[in-house]
Amino acid sequence: MWYVMQVQTGNEEMIIKLCEQVINTKKYERIFLPKCVTLKKRRGEWKELIQTLFPGYIFIDTDENRITDIIRACYAIPEVTKVLRSAENFTPIHELEQTYLREMMDNEDIVRPSVGYQVGERIEILSGPLRYGHAKICYVDRHKRVAEIEVELFGRYTKAKVALEVIGKTTKENLREEKLRQEQQRDITKQQEQQQFQKTMESWKAGDTVRITSGTFEGMEGTFVSVDIKRQEVKAKIRLFERETEVVLGVGEVVVVG
Repeated sequence: MWYVMQVQTGNEEMIIKLCEQVINTKKYERIFLPKCVTLKKRRGEWKELIQTLFPGYIFIDTDENRITDIIRACYAIPEVTKVLRSAENFTPIHELEQTYLREMMDNEDIVRPSVGYQVGERIEILSGPLRYGHAKICYVDRHKRVAEIEVELFGRYTKAKVALEVIGKTTKENLREEKLRQEQQRDITKQQEQQQFQKTMESWKAGDTVRITSGTFEGMEGTFVSVDIKRQEVKAKIRLFERETEVVLGVGEVVVVG
């Protein structure tokens, strides 16, 4: 579950580092800052800049049994204002809000640029995170390549600015054909990635030494047991509490080192 902490605007990344120092790592999965790409024209060229998506807020992935201990630990950080709550309880953002934020962000928690066309009086999104339709587009500045969006978050509608390039005008028929072409290309790419992933997993052998690169057991080494390609899960044995323990990890959380 994702909880939201209100912090001093402009110092979000520094505050995340402070939180990571004072909070026991067993109390959370990760602390992160949603960001977005904005486009700025400099010397005649468009440059991508990374900015905070929701200034003044950081996100903590944890659960209701651990959030109270996290709040207590954060009392030592003056820049932390509060954790958003409902009545007397600390509450995570709604599951649906978490889902569409996860879909809009990449694996670096960044909302990348979207691309669209003008169809009549409407802007239709061709590709990028805005194509999921989770955000309402309130205003588009075609010259600055920016869109002001409105998303339901924190129990209210919250505005943010993200990159949007409107290529030009087209018809509904042409847009439909282009969307179909891109979907077919994404399917081909996904299939190729899946085949490469399966080939890599099949090369792993029981007993191989693995290192865990993220999550609760980050930095630990163990031995590879098996992989479930369909569920994209890896079983490995690591040493916990003076004995070997089998754990289940996501395939992106572990690498073979020997």
